Amino acid sequence: MVGYDRHDSGVPRSGVGEAGEVRGAAAGGRERDHVGVHVERRRERADACHQQLARIPPRPDRARPAAHAGQLTVTTIAFDRLQHLVQVPVTVGTTEYPFLVDTGIGTTVISSALADRLDGATTGETFTGRRMSGQAIEVPLVRVPRIALGDYVVEGHVAGVADLGDAFAGILGPTFFENQTVTTDPDAKTLSIQPREEFLADGPEIPLDVRRESVSADPFAQLVLPSGREITVEVDTGSDSLILDARFAADCGIDLEGPDVTTRTGTDETGYVWQRQWATIAGSVHLAAAPQTAQAAPRILFQDIIHDGLVGTGYLERYRMTFDITGARLVLGTRTL
Repeated sequence: MVGYDRHDSGVPRSGVGEAGEVRGAAAGGRERDHVGVHVERRRERADACHQQLARIPPRPDRARPAAHAGQLTVTTIAFDRLQHLVQVPVTVGTTEYPFLVDTGIGTTVISSALADRLDGATTGETFTGRRMSGQAIEVPLVRVPRIALGDYVVEGHVAGVADLGDAFAGILGPTFFENQTVTTDPDAKTLSIQPREEFLADGPEIPLDVRRESVSADPFAQLVLPSGREITVEVDTGSDSLILDARFAADCGIDLEGPDVTTRTGTDETGYVWQRQWATIAGSVHLAAAPQTAQAAPRILFQDIIHDGLVGTGYLERYRMTFDITGARLVLGTRTL
């Protein structure tokens, strides 16, 4: 979903999306402070970018994780937070920049300012994706010569270009981590990357439906609502909230016209008028493959969106989460604290 439009996280979503997801700076329409607005926009652009990627010349990214003879190859990086989002130091060329990590953005996105520093990196192609609320966003594509996250290095990685504001220089999408597992430890505040064949699952494994188009990849899983209805949601660490299409409110026991529902409206930079409604439900929700991860009485954002829903960090970071885009699985391990 390259089209940043981070709903309600308060992160600049040009960076963050309409509901707290990460998107691009022009995504607008979030009721956020500056950070929230940037992330919203970025995420919407990212959302958009990863859904309809124009064809890229066939030249695969080359990943070079650190090699240690006789030892497991693990790269561990300390991260900071930009609101709910994981932010890590990334080296592009010889210069270090702050990047976000977002499972729901589809393809990596870099800022216009950073792209301007990459001589001759344009592919001549564009990527058109759609925001969570459906608007099409088109971005140019560049091939970044070298991106390093600690000892993990990817050469020739293709990224979209968007106005991300000043809070961060880019967003690493799932395809940056091909053939790796990525573990987020919210207690140690570390991000660990290792070859997927070396990773030993430390919790329930949730199968993912990874929807790919060119260099974009979007992970989806099954979620069970209080009514017992099973829906398909995007696994989106760019969002903090659990976001559901408004048609599922009744399955959660919610009357969107009721007095306990908070409603907000706004207009994004494309002129789209959105309405978001928040309510705390009485029941619980859980990933279908892992009933033991049920979350009771979550606060849910309801909106008319193009997916059934998105499951964000409010659900996922109750665990030590490992993401394996190539193996199409999510592992939720026990937190250390």
